Amino acid sequence: MAEAGRSAVDVDEEVFDRCGAVQRYEGHVTLITGGSTGIGAATARALLKQGHHVAVTGRDADKPAAFAASAGAGERLPTITGDTSDEHDVAAAVRRAVDTWGRRDNVIATPVSHCPVTWRATAPRTRVPWS
Repeated sequence: MAEAGRSAVDVDEEVFDRCGAVQRYEGHVTLITGGSTGIGAATARALLKQGHHVAVTGRDADKPAAFAASAGAGERLPTITGDTSDEHDVAAAVRRAVDTWGRRDNVIATPVSHCPVTWRATAPRTRVPWS
């Protein structure tokens, strides 16, 4: 539960910072599905603070755009409209992250009701191969 006057997202960011859950990898590229609200947004903010480049997806273009504006990260936080239940949208999101920064180091899939596509099946090879 959030403290009085603070959102749950603000509290989540502090928890990430205190417990060291986010490693400090300056310049790493992370794609977060559903990254414009809730735990996805808190994770995106924490990663941005640590120097990551973060791309967030959302089904509704307005929510990711509003989140990006509020985060103030500029080109380090592009938004991608798409539905993770659509394999073409998933492939396009991965492509966008790779096209933007030349690689994709991490993918964080925040809770969705239906996600039949695996990231491994659609992800292009980058400098760090899947194990």
